[in-house]
Amino acid sequence: MRYNRRDHRKLLVVDGQTAYLGGFNIHRESSQSFYGPTRWRDVHACFSGALAAEAEALFDAFWCGHPDGDPLRHTSGDSRIIPNTTRTCRIQLRCTIKDQLAAASETVWLATPYFVPDRGLRRQLILAARRGVDVRILTTEKTDSAPAQWAARAFYGELIENGVRVFEYAPRLLHSKVLLVDNGWGSIGTANFDYRSLFINYELTLISRNSALISQLGKTFVDDLQDSAEITGMAWKHRGLLDGIFDVFGRFLRKWL
Repeated sequence: MRYNRRDHRKLLVVDGQTAYLGGFNIHRESSQSFYGPTRWRDVHACFSGALAAEAEALFDAFWCGHPDGDPLRHTSGDSRIIPNTTRTCRIQLRCTIKDQLAAASETVWLATPYFVPDRGLRRQLILAARRGVDVRILTTEKTDSAPAQWAARAFYGELIENGVRVFEYAPRLLHSKVLLVDNGWGSIGTANFDYRSLFINYELTLISRNSALISQLGKTFVDDLQDSAEITGMAWKHRGLLDGIFDVFGRFLRKWL
């Protein structure tokens, strides 16, 4: 099964002093030269100093066959880098996200191209919305994986009925992976909000309480909402039979997408 565990990290470190981490792949779909205005919509972070040195250490550890790195490292000031797994926790990233959702009191804003949450995370999103938190899910209308979109849409009805607002970005494929909680906590990295990223793949995520970074990510999120369509409960209930069949397939395949 290890061949099913993909290296999904997107990390560039230059001289141990500057690092880039986020959703961007090095491929044609992210290139304006090849795709022009239809290139994928993505978000990446650039950081330097001690945190960049930690990113280099994570790269070296992975290169040498230690994908979990050193669980005692990867922290610098108000930010830290975490793999999705460590030697002590196989689902570290998921546990971190779940804790933040459970403690949210004002806002939960999530941007992800592949939205296939497990039951526990769906429950936390719903509970947050029920206690008055502004929960917004921003995913993509255009996709490179129809089954993943079927799985995402299979959960829209349940979420919308419980007060979660769902948006689909329309102009091009949205590929950013950002989570913001209460304007004081944010994450940006390579992990999608799905089974593969949280349970299987090798990922890296920058978690931060840096106000400048969180403010910029929030502005980007709001800007992308302007180009998105909100999915409403009434319209969703009156979809066709074929869409309902796709929902069934999506739910069945959700753990393997």
